[in-house]
Amino acid sequence: MALGFNPSLRYSNGMKVLISAVACDPIGGSEGFVGWRAVQTIAKDHEVWVITSTRNRENFEKAQAKGLVPENVHCIFHGTHRPWHPNRLLARIQSWLEYLEWNRTLLVTAREWHGKVGFDLSHHVTYSTWRVGSQLWKLSCPLVWGPVGGVASMPWRMSGILSPAARLFEFVRDAMTVVGKCSLKVRSCIRHSAVVVAANKETALFLSRLGAQPGQLQVFSPAFFQQSQIETLRVASDLKKSDGPLQIFAGGNLIGTKGVVIALRGLALAKAKGLRFQYHVCGGGPELPLITREVSTLDLQNEVSLHPGLRGQEYADELGRSHIFLLPSFRETAPVTLQEAMLAGCVPVVAHASAQGELVDDECGIRIPTLTPQQMAEDICKAILLLDSDRNRLQSLGKCAQARIALCTENNYRQKINEIYRMALTRLLTLEW
Repeated sequence: MALGFNPSLRYSNGMKVLISAVACDPIGGSEGFVGWRAVQTIAKDHEVWVITSTRNRENFEKAQAKGLVPENVHCIFHGTHRPWHPNRLLARIQSWLEYLEWNRTLLVTAREWHGKVGFDLSHHVTYSTWRVGSQLWKLSCPLVWGPVGGVASMPWRMSGILSPAARLFEFVRDAMTVVGKCSLKVRSCIRHSAVVVAANKETALFLSRLGAQPGQLQVFSPAFFQQSQIETLRVASDLKKSDGPLQIFAGGNLIGTKGVVIALRGLALAKAKGLRFQYHVCGGGPELPLITREVSTLDLQNEVSLHPGLRGQEYADELGRSHIFLLPSFRETAPVTLQEAMLAGCVPVVAHASAQGELVDDECGIRIPTLTPQQMAEDICKAILLLDSDRNRLQSLGKCAQARIALCTENNYRQKINEIYRMALTRLLTLEW
């Protein structure tokens, strides 16, 4: 890029943006959908080339056949992959190793396309982990790195609620944290990125300790909602009844750190005190067998239902009927399921930790201190009983939760991303490529 480049002029006409998103799936869910939604939204203002895993090729081709991929989104498939291992824990480890190899060889593909296109800017979107530094800073254009997160760890004093496989995974993850802190590639990525974007304040503080500078560091959650999604969940909230048993919801990938076991123990204590409720847990994951056994052990078969997952209007209606979102998760980067529940007027009862502890405050929900599993179960019991006894407060908190997340719109996301891109371009002459 020439030094005489005029950022304001080029920006007004849109830029050529290279997006790194190993997880980017226009049809699937989870982090792949997060990557795709970011690409789709950024493409409303810029021409986008997205480098993604070959694992996503089939769904991209299906989406293109249905006209779901904008003409100004160009897909570059990079790397290799094998079918997922049937064991969920081994599949998670497989995805990590696959990503490391994908990222290691990414620069060759990026340089080839940079030579053809001449990108104005590169942007790393997924995976959203800080532990692997992007090599795109080595291109002759500014890099926006993030939003990244994944700083929080499961306290080992809570490890008793985990299955043996989950404890092993947490041990490996903590070891990778130690390695990541010492990684020259991570520190180089931070030092050379035009803008480093942290998904939450917890991550921003951590990245500043690794070298991110105040003028370089931004805090910005990747979670946002289209106006149609916001309206659908708002309408669904009219399904709530002011009387009858409490309807309680939890959803997502059921890994041990989500704290569902602690939630069940808290509800068992509340049941013993006379609480009438239904707890709907939606989603699959490696800890589902442990959760199923816990439901039986606590004699909650009549109060707890386990669903493999809900989609579309069925999912919106389930949230709309629910009074409380109960998921005392210990770590989140961008708690999308929590935010969807809040949009539907659910009162969040969450652990006072990580991103959800920042998102929820006393005006819209209840945060549970994370001292011991027994203490958390007892505090959850108290919180649920309190909300059940004061349905007016329950309704008021739900409305506040809804209003809080209604600000997370696609337009606000676009505005913030474009502001970050402008920041990256104005740093062009102060960085050495």
